[in-house]
Amino acid sequence: MTARTTSELACTALRLQPLGTPLYGPATTCTMCGIAIAEGDMHSRFDPPISFTDHRALRGTGVVCGFCEAARDQRVMRKLQRCVVTSDGCFPIGSDDNRAWLLLDPPPPPFGVVVNAASMTAAFHLFWRTPLTLDRDLLIVNVDNRVMPVRRKVMLEAIGWCRDLSAAVNAARTPARRRPDMKHPFRRLDRSPFGGADGHGVLLEEAHRLGAAGEFAPLVRNLKSLWAGELWALATLVKSKPVTPVRPDPITSIEASATVED
Repeated sequence: MTARTTSELACTALRLQPLGTPLYGPATTCTMCGIAIAEGDMHSRFDPPISFTDHRALRGTGVVCGFCEAARDQRVMRKLQRCVVTSDGCFPIGSDDNRAWLLLDPPPPPFGVVVNAASMTAAFHLFWRTPLTLDRDLLIVNVDNRVMPVRRKVMLEAIGWCRDLSAAVNAARTPARRRPDMKHPFRRLDRSPFGGADGHGVLLEEAHRLGAAGEFAPLVRNLKSLWAGELWALATLVKSKPVTPVRPDPITSIEASATVED
């Protein structure tokens, strides 16, 4: 049966069995992932520890499905902080070359994309709030609990838009101000889903001036129309020092180690 949630897919990826006891009585809903829990399905009462801070994301049923119960183990959650969750395993994407693989050559769906960019050490409850990607051309990524779609066809076109407009900006500069490594015409591109850096996703004033002239107006208009997820993706794909996409080795058990991250 095709997985319905990232929690269920994570259990398949890491070879985990759903935990809890069979439900006897009326059907209910998992307070975490929202999956329906029918009679006979594994479930557990949810009694969050004092350290749990995601109460607003819960559905208020007081019950978790067997998949979320298994996946919320700390050892499991640490595998699910920066990865692509598939039925074949969890593929780490903590480095730019591995993220480039996801963006340019994603695996067959369904899969879940979870990115904890806020902390390299803390294990956050992101997996059960991550919708599955069902189409390779419309990635759904959860970065620091901001769920963002990435239109891959637009993203791929945007790489060319960045190249053409940054080349025009460079050409209009005096020789002393030209940058041979300039890959995009934004003030900055940040991996934070909230644009933590000043100027994230904001075009250079020079780019706006070129756009006002007419010839480059379509490029400016197209780049200003990009969604947050596509700007997040470009932060990996149009770096001053490009990376070669690398498919990471999948993690298939909670004992396996992840690759070193950027």
